[in-house]
Amino acid sequence: MRSRSFGGIVLALSASIMMVGPASTVASARQTAKANGLPYPNSIAAIGDSWTAAYCTDSDCTAKPADSWSTGTNPAVDSQYQRILGKHPAIKGHNLNIASQADTPGPGVDDLAFQASKAIADKVDYVTIALGENDVCGPATPTLFRKKFNAGMAKLVHGLPGAAIFVASIEDLTRHWQVLDADPKLRPALSLDCGLSAGLVTKRMLRQLRQRIRSLNRELAVVCGRYRQCRYDGGAVFNMAWKEQDFSPLDRGHLSIEGQRLLAATTWKATYQFADK
Repeated sequence: MRSRSFGGIVLALSASIMMVGPASTVASARQTAKANGLPYPNSIAAIGDSWTAAYCTDSDCTAKPADSWSTGTNPAVDSQYQRILGKHPAIKGHNLNIASQADTPGPGVDDLAFQASKAIADKVDYVTIALGENDVCGPATPTLFRKKFNAGMAKLVHGLPGAAIFVASIEDLTRHWQVLDADPKLRPALSLDCGLSAGLVTKRMLRQLRQRIRSLNRELAVVCGRYRQCRYDGGAVFNMAWKEQDFSPLDRGHLSIEGQRLLAATTWKATYQFADK
């Protein structure tokens, strides 16, 4: 999920974000659906990167789908799947972690179409999407990011016209950095995405990086708003108040069990309000 340098990042932040008229109408419809409640889904699929695949939560940095905030089965995480299962037993066993089968080692939004095909093949009722962090340090402009995300969303919606889709915002990597950098024991060896390494980080760099993430989150919101069955988290993940223990001691860039549990709770509050039929 994390491996690129911030040094050559393109920070051409487009001021003309395409806020099309129908988006506000669709957003209003989504709010109504949340208030009224959607039926609990009979199946769930998790599209995402290594956070969703739950890398590094245990003894090594391999995928641990059981620990995933979305589809995991570890009771310590209390994933979205487990929360649905507690109210709707019909979903039992129908939890597909597509992120752990991603087409690339650090999937970005251009991997959405590939992962979407697996969700479509399984005909799932509910899809969570958490992609975009691997695009933050790359050269793609917000416009190109939007096109790639929209292409994947169009495929997903066409293949699953009745599915509910939840899109998580990209985390604020600058807050992630600041939480860990505050520990003098970690500071000397600390290294995260986008060139966030000990002795190299400046306030200007953090400010530009946060601006970049906000611009990509705006694109996620705009694209999601075009689709009737899509719900964006409103920046809930971006605004998360992380603690040091939320990150894996194995690499500090991935989530620990505590972090996965916090992400599950945060996204659960931001997604649809499911209810009994």
